[in-house]
Amino acid sequence: MTIAEKFNRKIGLEIEVSEDNYYDTKPALFWHKGGDGSVLRYGREYKFLQPLQNVNFIKAVDMLCQHFNENTSKMKFRNVNAGFHIHIDYKDKFDKALKFADLAYCLEDWMFNTVNKERQQNSYCIRLGEPPSEYYNKLLSQYTTRYQALCNMRRKWIHVASMAKHGSVEIRLHHSTNDKMEILTWCEFWTSLAELSDNSDNFVIPEDKEQLLQMMNLTEPTYNRFSQSLKKRDNA
Repeated sequence: MTIAEKFNRKIGLEIEVSEDNYYDTKPALFWHKGGDGSVLRYGREYKFLQPLQNVNFIKAVDMLCQHFNENTSKMKFRNVNAGFHIHIDYKDKFDKALKFADLAYCLEDWMFNTVNKERQQNSYCIRLGEPPSEYYNKLLSQYTTRYQALCNMRRKWIHVASMAKHGSVEIRLHHSTNDKMEILTWCEFWTSLAELSDNSDNFVIPEDKEQLLQMMNLTEPTYNRFSQSLKKRDNA
């Protein structure tokens, strides 16, 4: 399976940077550029004009990274609280969205070990501390509508609140980057986990995370990246 075929599901992306002059650069094709208040200095956000999949998704990531690399002297990606957010499409599939979010929560410790200290301490992508479905049900008992409950689930690294506006589960944890392969491997990881979650009623995250990687049917570069991450974690 090619990496383009791994992106049959629609994905939304948002990539934050610190950029000295807003008017110095124009956004790449497929992308909208706007301000971003969560980045410490001169925050900008590049996001898809609409969710993309397959070849168009790959092309859009490629074009933005090329745009970033051509203007790298004008932008900062690390150590300015900048992140990149992945929206996994779950429109009209709320129960499946919560199930996927619960599975992602099982990886919380591992995922936080993959990002730099600034992201770990960022108040816009904080730890959950409990499964999203349990947190949602507690909030639902306090509010009269699903929308109100979701709106009070903001700023978590697994952003189920995005279901209210976009019909997606948003992964907010990752630090910003201009590395095309880093973006693609993370997107492949999360979409593959979503497919595992959706296609099995009783799927649970195995204790052996290497076994999980094998079950996700990842492309070889992505599998190798996360397998090495696990070894690095275990040897720390």
